[in-house]
Amino acid sequence: MPRPVYTICANDFVQDVETNLVSIHSIVERYQAIHADLDAAEPPSEPGKLRAIPANHHHSKVIAVWMRQEGDDIEFEAQFFTNFDGKKEFHPLGAFQFGEDLSKPLHRLMVRMQGFPVPERSCIGVVGTRIRPVGSGDDSWISQDFPIIVTVTDKRTQHVQESSEQSTQS
Repeated sequence: MPRPVYTICANDFVQDVETNLVSIHSIVERYQAIHADLDAAEPPSEPGKLRAIPANHHHSKVIAVWMRQEGDDIEFEAQFFTNFDGKKEFHPLGAFQFGEDLSKPLHRLMVRMQGFPVPERSCIGVVGTRIRPVGSGDDSWISQDFPIIVTVTDKRTQHVQESSEQSTQS
């Protein structure tokens, strides 16, 4: 089975067409999200009106590199996944085969993300990829991931705390 080499989440990366080298810019190690009512100046009294929005990193890219091992001349199925606060999501990336040139044993999977999942509370989330031979069972997945620290601010709680602090100081 292929060996995981690395997974990185960044704001951007570019791949040089001549050398095939990748330059990675602004690695995303953390992000902040805000639970807020986007339609009102004051926090809503009804939780159903509350929406979560990422405070930064409107888009990011994930690159995962896998290395061919001996006997890896079969087709592999790949998936991209996220896991934030126990909510896993899997997205198929299709199938791939390593090239026949044994001097180039690496395969890159690249994914562009539109925003991040916003969990209910602060946590350490992950983005990553997993692969398995095409047609094999669920116990055949090999995965690699990249942790992201998520800080969630709840504008309702912040508003209540600010109001109570002001009335205490009066």
